Amino acid sequence: MLAPDVVAYFPDAFAPHSRAELERRYPDAILATERDALALALNAVGDGRHVVHAAQAIDFPVQVAAAGLTPVPVDVSELKRAGGGVKCTTLELHRSVAGPELPALQTHSGTAATTHDRERAQ
Repeated sequence: MLAPDVVAYFPDAFAPHSRAELERRYPDAILATERDALALALNAVGDGRHVVHAAQAIDFPVQVAAAGLTPVPVDVSELKRAGGGVKCTTLELHRSVAGPELPALQTHSGTAATTHDRERAQ
């Protein structure tokens, strides 16, 4: 999800029944081209206003702008050599029961880092 009402995907990556469900749920989705999918354009990060994406993408930034968002191209050629892209360089922080004064760090798997983990990381 690039913004609350904007998603993007590569249709050929999905089986026909899955693609039909995506089309039903997201009729205005950005449909990535094959060359942009191969450039890992969909390994992007959006904050609701900006979309940071692989600078190697050709059509994707035009589609992002047409959706009312600001494309922010970043050269990820070295990351791509290892199979990664923009999203692979992010760490999502979420608030938890620790309270607003000490938010727990959570991994993509949803496990919270403990205070001990935070102290060890410093």
